[in-house]
Amino acid sequence: MRRGVAEQAREAVEALVGSMGYDLVETEYRKEGPNWILRFLIDRRGGIGIEDCVAVTRAVSPEIDRLVDMPGPYHLEVSSPGLTRPLKTPADWIRHEGEEADVDSLSETEAAVRTTGILAGYDAETEILSIRTGDGDMNLVGIPRTRIREVRRTIRFR
Repeated sequence: MRRGVAEQAREAVEALVGSMGYDLVETEYRKEGPNWILRFLIDRRGGIGIEDCVAVTRAVSPEIDRLVDMPGPYHLEVSSPGLTRPLKTPADWIRHEGEEADVDSLSETEAAVRTTGILAGYDAETEILSIRTGDGDMNLVGIPRTRIREVRRTIRFR
């Protein structure tokens, strides 16, 4: 079975992007209007600026040309995943440790629960995401990965 373009592209550049200090959080290849777009979303602790996107674009472009079987013309985009994107993986949760987030999950009785607090760690062995909640004396809440529906950074405007 032939691997898809996005998968080929990810495999071709993931180590390079990592060596530059970034995490490759998403790769997609899709048609938008009349154009095909190969899009990489990168992140790192502290966030992404335009200069980061430019540096990664310059580094990955020749690797894509050399290693990926592109079916035709395309536009390469490298960008930040944005402030409000869902944090989907344990790597995302760890990268944003210390930041406030809303965690939507299911309770033992399958009721919807939203927990807002500070991302406090992820234990890969037990698959538990820890959140510090409350004021002052802050409580530590553990949420099993299998019960997590969505995690998003909390954005507060002042």
